[in-house]
Amino acid sequence: MGMVNLRRTSRERVLCARGVTRAFARGLARKREGKCAIENVDLDLEAGDVVGVVGSEGAGKTTLLQCLAGLLRRDAGTVDWFGSSFPGGGCLPGLAYVPPMPVYYPFLTVRDVIEYRLAREIVGRSQRGQVEGALVQLGLLDRSACRVAELSRDEAKRLSIAEAVAFEPRVVLVDTSYVDIAGPFAPETLRALRDYARGGAAVVLAARETAEVAGAVTRVVVLDNGRVVNTFHADLTDNRDAVAFPASTSIVRFVAERVH
Repeated sequence: MGMVNLRRTSRERVLCARGVTRAFARGLARKREGKCAIENVDLDLEAGDVVGVVGSEGAGKTTLLQCLAGLLRRDAGTVDWFGSSFPGGGCLPGLAYVPPMPVYYPFLTVRDVIEYRLAREIVGRSQRGQVEGALVQLGLLDRSACRVAELSRDEAKRLSIAEAVAFEPRVVLVDTSYVDIAGPFAPETLRALRDYARGGAAVVLAARETAEVAGAVTRVVVLDNGRVVNTFHADLTDNRDAVAFPASTSIVRFVAERVH
């Protein structure tokens, strides 16, 4: 597929979030003693980044991604998109948010889903190559004529990512934090996202366990109770098959053991 090409500015900052805060809804605020869903979160994304936002259930991962995308209103903080302030109130142009388990009409084929997305996003451009490229990149070419109702959970997740990257967004936010619903990333999915970022985009993966993003991320942001409690770079090998942090335990547990 045609890849995002930012080779001229390979470390260009594409998104800068400062002090992003979102309060709980009124009922949840009472149950959680008035705490915010996310509070004072900073995050920078540069071209080529693959950032893992990791934390236990309720840490604020989905809220953060939706605030960054503009799908949720921020109560405080700023989000700059290529140096210009973005007030929210709709998804950023050139940004794709992939929910944990998207819903499609079951009678659509895999190819139909991607073609429909491109028809909404792109006007007056050839789409055939992008559809084929997205199917190949996410390993769905041989399933392109299958109806959505026939897909496994992993295939449905790969379809949602293929649908997102087909229109070549500058940032892809992938939420897989509902582990019981969506399941972990398959290795081929992680490779596809990593390769997409290498073309000059930025990718954010939200997950509950370190193992779900190990080998793909260049940086990890740990959330706990809506706050960033740790940020560190993943020292990947040249073949990107190893990471410098434990891949078999929860990153929250890993941090807690060292704090206490």
